[in-house]
Amino acid sequence: MSEKSRLDEIRDELKSLDISPTIFARKEIHELPDILSPEEKIVYLVEGRNKLNNHISF
Repeated sequence: MSEKSRLDEIRDELKSLDISPTIFARKEIHELPDILSPEEKIVYLVEGRNKLNNHISF
């Protein structure tokens, strides 16, 4: 059996916190394994859009 990828672990963390990022945050979620160390855990997530250029921010 293969180990879970870091992305799968992050998705599980978000699910356990009952956090459902919108489709607009998909690219940012996929970047988190490259940003967070394996020891870091997500405790909260904030998502927003810039009204001027429609960019997503965490």
